[in-house]
Amino acid sequence: MVLVSHAASDRRWAEWLAWRMQAAGVEPLLEGWHAVPGVNRLRWLNESLVRADWLVLVLSESYLAESGASLPWPSIVNPTDRRVRLVPVKVDECSPPGLLASLVTIDLVGLDEENAAATLLSGLGASIRGSAVPTVAPPFPGVPFPGGRPLPGGAEVVSPPRELPPTTRFFTGRQQQIAELMSGAEAACPDGGRAAVAGASVILSVHGMAGVGKTTLALRVAHELADRFPDGCLFLDLHGATPSVEPIEPDAALSELLRRVGVPGAQIPPALEARAALYRGRLAGTRTLVVLDNARSAEQVLPLLPAASGCLVIVTSRRRLAALDEARSWHLEVLPPEGARDMLTSVVGADRLAGQDDATMRLVDLCGRLPLALRIAAARLRTRPAWSVADLADRLADHHDRLAALEDGERGVAAAFAVSYRDLTGESQRMLRRLGLHPGVEMDTHAAAALAGVTPAQADRACEHLLDVHLLLEAGRDRYRFHDLVRAFARDRAGDEDSETECLQSTRVLFDHYVSTAATAVRTLFPTEVDHLPPVRSPYVQPRWSGDRQGARHWLDLERANLVRVAAQANLHGWRHALELAAILFRYLDLGAHLTEAIAVYTAARDTARALGDHAQHAHVLTSLAGICRHQGRYADAAEHAREALTLFQQIGDERGESRALTALGIIYWRQGRYDEALIHNQRAFDLCQKSGDQRGQARALGNIGHVHWRQGRYTLAVDHQQRALELHQLTGDTRGQAHALGNLGNVYCHQGDHDLAADHHRQALALYLTLADRNGEADALTNLGLVHHAQGRHDDAARHHRQALDLYEEIDDHNGQARARNGLAEHLHIAGHPEQALHHHALALTLTHATQDSYEMARSHAGLGRALDELGNHDTAREHWQSARDIYAALDVPETSEANSALKMPTSTR
Repeated sequence: MVLVSHAASDRRWAEWLAWRMQAAGVEPLLEGWHAVPGVNRLRWLNESLVRADWLVLVLSESYLAESGASLPWPSIVNPTDRRVRLVPVKVDECSPPGLLASLVTIDLVGLDEENAAATLLSGLGASIRGSAVPTVAPPFPGVPFPGGRPLPGGAEVVSPPRELPPTTRFFTGRQQQIAELMSGAEAACPDGGRAAVAGASVILSVHGMAGVGKTTLALRVAHELADRFPDGCLFLDLHGATPSVEPIEPDAALSELLRRVGVPGAQIPPALEARAALYRGRLAGTRTLVVLDNARSAEQVLPLLPAASGCLVIVTSRRRLAALDEARSWHLEVLPPEGARDMLTSVVGADRLAGQDDATMRLVDLCGRLPLALRIAAARLRTRPAWSVADLADRLADHHDRLAALEDGERGVAAAFAVSYRDLTGESQRMLRRLGLHPGVEMDTHAAAALAGVTPAQADRACEHLLDVHLLLEAGRDRYRFHDLVRAFARDRAGDEDSETECLQSTRVLFDHYVSTAATAVRTLFPTEVDHLPPVRSPYVQPRWSGDRQGARHWLDLERANLVRVAAQANLHGWRHALELAAILFRYLDLGAHLTEAIAVYTAARDTARALGDHAQHAHVLTSLAGICRHQGRYADAAEHAREALTLFQQIGDERGESRALTALGIIYWRQGRYDEALIHNQRAFDLCQKSGDQRGQARALGNIGHVHWRQGRYTLAVDHQQRALELHQLTGDTRGQAHALGNLGNVYCHQGDHDLAADHHRQALALYLTLADRNGEADALTNLGLVHHAQGRHDDAARHHRQALDLYEEIDDHNGQARARNGLAEHLHIAGHPEQALHHHALALTLTHATQDSYEMARSHAGLGRALDELGNHDTAREHWQSARDIYAALDVPETSEANSALKMPTSTR
């Protein structure tokens, strides 16, 4: 047996000597002198000489310092005793004391590897035999070229590798991510890298889409931590997503890393496992920082991970490396708007962006706040001094040219995405292209299945794969969305790789899916209103929530924006989906007061009907448009749509449709204060509905007639008509109609002075509206309750209900409702002794009524302003408002005219 004794810092030399002894058939055993307590050194040496055939001393200044230069070598070793096999091997300039100086020493100082190996074997002699350790070739610790000399001690042969690439000076933001990564690194370098650590190496994984700044962030953190790792900082680009470059295989990556830690190529073993073992051995006991950039997969990374504690590994990848069990993972997203703007500013300079705030934020949005796109855009601005920010933003606005514009010859967003696309399976590539055809911002797995012509389960697998490689983003459970630039890339790929016929067919199937699912949802929510719904298209997969009212409403809420886009795009293709969606979504959009979306859907449907020459559908859509415009307080537009619809219905002889248009015109005229016309149109509608047996239509017409009687003070007639309307709504199961009738009765009772009965009816109406999730009806009931409480003297309750109603009206953009609520709130404030606040709200209400032309609320605003101004002592201006109120009330022929007349007759001091 041969013992190779070495100091702690000479281990690398000991490993190399043991490896070379293997070539001579020696069976070496590494046994470090440093492991022996000082009090036992002499005993250890004597025992070693007894049990070993040979004792090879790796002789250096370090060894002599640890072994003790004053050891009595002559008394230990008798040079005439042939049993002694003591062989000093000098690896450093040193002067062995005592007997060691007289022994024949194998001197390797200053030799290159080839000559050192020959000298060692010659000095050991041919009599040494046995097996060898270690099992893989260690690197030669000496000089790597002839004539050179190893550094003192032999252990620190080369300087620790410091390979981190420079970080960009344009780095901005990411402070939270930096802090989190620095905190995660603490386990590898506590106490600034001075404290001892136990356990495995620490792994930090940063993943995100192409161009999001993963490498920049990793390098920023690595530079911050570099001083804590005295044994070196390694950086290796694994080319997992590099255009035109194949990913580095683990064995090749290990070979590169081993060379960087000083292992000559000739000593790197061929097998992957052997290379990994040697790599782990070289980093054992060191504090080394390793940055593995641009990883393709966990399988590529796992062999490159150090096993020892004290090392830190930072991995970046476009994929979620879930198989790195020990890693702490960070998903890096695009920059926030302010951070993206700061990046542009840092590159092009604040002066270049000065005075262009809107254009700058537009450019930020067009770049999707993606750092790569922002840097390319900034570079284009820097090299084109004649361009304004708006000039570049205009060029990027066309999504067909956007990716081409974000390319500067060396970098390109499309090229970055192309690498990720290249690595996908054919199934996932096809799914990405199909999803690029989706007109909306986000989609669920059923929509993806419809686009790709696969089952929902297959779509789920493909989408999850795209999510893992960050070509899709998660928008919720089973819901996905694109980054804007990835969507543009996907559409480009679809245009290049798929035929126009294929793309159109996939789009049409998607639209069929949305129409069928929307119809299923509406059937679930409104089972009594299904006659107008289209049949389900085949093939069609029932949604998970089928039959569940809450699930149906949730799906409609989630997909509302998509349904609007489907209607708009279907109209461009001349397909009937827009018409079908207008009919399907009418009640849902109406109850939810989704006025903006309703306008978009109905406008698309109107244009489709005109193009197809479908007069019946055209008339129905115009009537729906009239209702939305009325809710928005656009009474002139509403009346125009309703009159056009009425003409079309009359031309095609559709009396049921005609009654619908007449009812729409009747309520619009009522809002405008044209009460005689309102009565005429609603009576005609009632007659037509009675003729056709349309009980729902009769109930609506009766309720509208009752409105006119109430407003003009004919309370008995009003109650009669509203009671008849309520009975018909109950008979037909129209819950919303019942709520309307109850609220209308409450208004009449309030004017009759029966406030308790009025409040009871309004509370019943409110309960029904809440059950229906009818936001407009809820607001109406709240402000009506506010009026009753005001009349009852419950002013705090009145104010609370008016404020709640106002919030809802503002949320749903109902201008007429806002005017009603503000007038009600102002009336409470006046009674509560706050005339200045009352003046403010009445003035806002008046402004709203000038836009809506709601005559009654306009007069009410004028009257309120007169009261408040009188209270504040501005009697002349108050009189002008009272006169305006009196004139409007008189034209409307309503009871409030007498109040205005009384105010005008009253002396100024008492008014």
